[in-house]
Amino acid sequence: MLAVAIYNNQSESEEELQFKKGDVLAVLDINFNGLNGWWLCRRGEEIGLVPGNRVELI
Repeated sequence: MLAVAIYNNQSESEEELQFKKGDVLAVLDINFNGLNGWWLCRRGEEIGLVPGNRVELI
């Protein structure tokens, strides 16, 4: 699955992925490890958690 960022995201921890509005992310898992609202995504070579409310599936 792919998602597009609808907002910028400044990471607040090492586990969180930083991205800009318009970036396309590969969605690896939704509600990762039971974390409601957090998605595991990849952008390029980076993998990290993404707040699901900042992206939209495409």
